[in-house]
Amino acid sequence: MSFFDWIRGKSERSENSVVEAPVAKTRPNVPPPEIDAIDVEELQQPDEHGELQLDELFITIDYKDASGKESRRRITLLKAARGPQAPILTAICHERHALRHFRVDRIECFIDMDGEVFETKSFIQETLLIDLNAFTSTASAKKAKKGIDPGLQRAREIREILRAPLSLLVLAALADDEFHICELEVICCYIEDELWARDIDVTADELNALTGLVRKMHPTSRSIGTHYDKVLRLDDDGFRRFQSALRELIAADGIISSTEEAFLADLAAARRMI
Repeated sequence: MSFFDWIRGKSERSENSVVEAPVAKTRPNVPPPEIDAIDVEELQQPDEHGELQLDELFITIDYKDASGKESRRRITLLKAARGPQAPILTAICHERHALRHFRVDRIECFIDMDGEVFETKSFIQETLLIDLNAFTSTASAKKAKKGIDPGLQRAREIREILRAPLSLLVLAALADDEFHICELEVICCYIEDELWARDIDVTADELNALTGLVRKMHPTSRSIGTHYDKVLRLDDDGFRRFQSALRELIAADGIISSTEEAFLADLAAARRMI
């Protein structure tokens, strides 16, 4: 098995994990978060078009359509946008194998991979860090936009610059279905080395914000081919830094198996063919 097949398999496995929990007939009795308990500076706001690109997060929802029919959907979130009646979440629906748009007010609840059920607004604000008010009122969106933490915004920009190698490293860390703290530390060290090599200035607060963003990354097979190709096309020094981080990540458990050595060798061989 090649490194690409292995890393793609990890992303597909995470997409197809189904949480077996009963369909919620009513919204769970989970109180929505108090407004004062949420730091508005951390909440993500829509752009000038009323849209917000989201991390590719795999999650399960219980959804009620316009006719009142209930269904369970495994989805991968892609985008949030203002809608005529309510905010809209755009996602890949793995039940329909297609892109779908879900009205937030018709989502009964969110269910994570451990089977825990979350009240819709609470999950969107506390987990996705989305300011729902900004997606329902243009005036409130403009007001909230003034309070965006520049450090968090800068962290998002840096994550976009490094998204390809970070996505592969995160998938490698999730190979055992758990993101260990030692693996996160390896990725953070890679980020610091990469920023230094690229002569990109970053503050301690921006690095802390970036760590939180990396922790929530959930790459999927939809984009993994593009990320893999971009990593193979890094310059020599950049590819060596990625290779080193990947090796250290794989060895975080103290052992590099013969299979893992084969993955690393396959990656190097693919690089030589570019």
